[in-house]
Amino acid sequence: MQAALNQLLGLIPPTKKLAEDGKLGSKPENSKTVAAIKVFQKKVVGMVRPDGKIDVNGRSHRKINDKLTALTVTALAIPATGKASTYFSWEEFACHDRAKI
Repeated sequence: MQAALNQLLGLIPPTKKLAEDGKLGSKPENSKTVAAIKVFQKKVVGMVRPDGKIDVNGRSHRKINDKLTALTVTALAIPATGKASTYFSWEEFACHDRAKI
């Protein structure tokens, strides 16, 4: 989660880069990671009362994944040929699952 939040720092100012150690400390409520999650929940997810928790496949988790995906897609340089490589086109990598999970 810390690595994901570090990639999304532009969305959650004035949050500073987090240590990617997987720890929240002895008092998680005072953790910089939990504070960053709360800022993300308020500014990006739109939660009125951010709780600092990331539930698997919950609203915050899905929004983080959405933003990371958008960031990754934006960062990709799509060649003028429309090919991802010699043998594959970008369309072959597209998700065709229409399920809204």
